[in-house]
Amino acid sequence: MRHTKTALIAGLLLNSDWAFAEENICVDLATTIGKNYSNYLSVDQQKVVQKADLCSENYEFASSAKRAQLEASYKVFSGSASASGDEVRNSQSRECDKKFGDFWRNQITSTEGRNVSAEGASVISQCLALTNDALNPILTMAEKGREVTFSVQYKPNVSGDIKINMFGPSDLEYNKCVVTSPAGVKDVKKLDDVAQSLAPTQGISMNCKRDARTREINGVKYKCTDESIFTIATSGPVKSIKIPRICDETIMPSRADDLQSQLDKLKKSIVGFEAETCPDGWEAYEPAYGRFLRGINPSGSPVDPDGRRAAGSHQDDAIASHAHSVGTSGADSFSMAPGGATQRLAHFKPPADAFSGGPAKETGATGSSETRPKNVAVLFCRLK
Repeated sequence: MRHTKTALIAGLLLNSDWAFAEENICVDLATTIGKNYSNYLSVDQQKVVQKADLCSENYEFASSAKRAQLEASYKVFSGSASASGDEVRNSQSRECDKKFGDFWRNQITSTEGRNVSAEGASVISQCLALTNDALNPILTMAEKGREVTFSVQYKPNVSGDIKINMFGPSDLEYNKCVVTSPAGVKDVKKLDDVAQSLAPTQGISMNCKRDARTREINGVKYKCTDESIFTIATSGPVKSIKIPRICDETIMPSRADDLQSQLDKLKKSIVGFEAETCPDGWEAYEPAYGRFLRGINPSGSPVDPDGRRAAGSHQDDAIASHAHSVGTSGADSFSMAPGGATQRLAHFKPPADAFSGGPAKETGATGSSETRPKNVAVLFCRLK
């Protein structure tokens, strides 16, 4: 793949016909880095970082460099391919609640999130320094950050060549690079291997492979590249652009296995929801329709008279065995019934024991249609 890309870039270089965007080069560069760098943040973390970047400063009063950064932030936040001044202003009006800077920055609670946010500002300023020298950068990343192609095209406003003294990543032991330029294609062993002059519209491109290493972030293991510092030295001050580490958002197998094990356990969980229907991915637990859940008793104590029951087994409603006593007062044995003592006893004894064969009597019914404790209605569901 490297040779195919290199041959294509070589043809573009030698023909001096590069497909660089004429505008918003630095915005696009920051957007590319921002999107790749945030791969290993959670969705919620990404939203917080993106909003903090969008609201880092009021666009209306920002410098040109800061506006470029805000335009990059808007592209990432909105997913839009364009970022006009009006679009950024309108988005800030909707999202920032008239608060800018530290208010939103303080909402970023993770170290990784703060690092992502800082990279946007850094790459904008570094990129603008390059464009001041008429060097327009472009960056592409492939293979989950393991392949980086960093290129610059010389596009001055006046005629004249520019001398490139050094170009490439500072760590050439880690970054295995091939450079493509008007001078040809070659492996890079040291930064001054690419020293040459560029005429207007000519460019130079470096394709680098970098290994991924296991890294733990917030307790989760990922495969991450190291960051790379690309240096460009002309006759003026040395310029550098940091290409951040990129982490594989696919969780390592051991972590995936652990998560799958946890999910398998959760599939046996019964959860009560304050809702009319179960959430997506859940189904109603029909055995609990209209019933309370009761914990299985593995202790052997008589707290459940049926002992250790099978999970999901039913238990019919019941009232614990009990007796009622009736108060007496001397010879007046049953004060609650009218009539003589011999008649009263017959009123309360079952027929077989009734005095004088009198019929048994029942009290009037009272209470509800069932016996129950105070309760709150929920819908019990389980994972599908």
